[in-house]
Amino acid sequence: MGLNVLPCAEPVTRAVEGWEDLTESLPATQGWMHSGIAVDATGTIYCAHPEGYALLEIAPGRSTRIVPVPFPELHGIALSGVDGVLAVADPGYRMTRLDDAGHYLEEFTPGHAAFVDVSDGGIVVEFAQPDIDAYRKDVWRPTSITTAVTAAGEHEVWIADGYGANLVHRFTGHGTYRGTVDGSESGRVFDCPHGILLRTVDGDLEVVVADRSHHRLVRLHLDGTYKGEFGENDLDSPSSLAMLDGHLYVTELFGGIAEFDASNNFVRTLETRRGRSTNHPGWPNEVGTDGNTLAAPSLEPAVFNSPHGLTSHGDHLLMTEWLIGGRLARIAPNVRLRTTTADR
Repeated sequence: MGLNVLPCAEPVTRAVEGWEDLTESLPATQGWMHSGIAVDATGTIYCAHPEGYALLEIAPGRSTRIVPVPFPELHGIALSGVDGVLAVADPGYRMTRLDDAGHYLEEFTPGHAAFVDVSDGGIVVEFAQPDIDAYRKDVWRPTSITTAVTAAGEHEVWIADGYGANLVHRFTGHGTYRGTVDGSESGRVFDCPHGILLRTVDGDLEVVVADRSHHRLVRLHLDGTYKGEFGENDLDSPSSLAMLDGHLYVTELFGGIAEFDASNNFVRTLETRRGRSTNHPGWPNEVGTDGNTLAAPSLEPAVFNSPHGLTSHGDHLLMTEWLIGGRLARIAPNVRLRTTTADR
């Protein structure tokens, strides 16, 4: 498959201190973006094409390369630990615009999780749906993937199936299945384990699961046993996770980014205010002028609409938002976001 390169976009003027809008690096489209995000050591950003079936590679100079991939939705994206290879999760679910009138419908295809070569979009390793009883009735719809190398040099891969069987699974880097966790040891089974992250705590790797419908973050030992949980009194829609300077940041799909310190204490939410209610007609988009179709929402700098994917690089967070056309932003959490509107 051929590769396309978009011209380098003019840098967007930073309208709010601590906030840089990078959306002009995305192709102009009416596709409904539902993307994960990753950044490599060079500062190159990877996210999904809003139209599906392609990866966007955004270089530090802001030129964008389009890499075709065999998956419709790169909902979860992470570094694999291997240069030139990304870990991706495709739930086999996306919103598709069917006609020029702007009508969107749900599209369902088989789910996938894989390591993908960023040079050509080819599959390096595929992580197959586990052969367990849960999938006799539910489908495989992976939403997030995370990887790390243990002190013993073993490659750990954990995959969250947030849209299918509500499980998280452990694999080796070669694709060998090692086990499943359903959350029951915590007293509640997972309900939309949307995001997942491997992080180091006191020298040991642990797994953190964003259990969205329970508004909590669940900690697991590397063998999958329950370690604890936090955030339930502070979160409403935890979706994706990223570490920066020892703090954990969490996208809230309903409109914010939460911050927790190294002891898992809630620190703050980064938003100055919630821009729109999820009860707003058409959310996360807006109802079109004809009253019958959806249109991209009006967005304000530093006012979150529907934060989805999250990663970190240097002293910044990078975020995607779930909406028609998509939004991509770089955020400095050590700078208080300031807008011309009053804080909530």
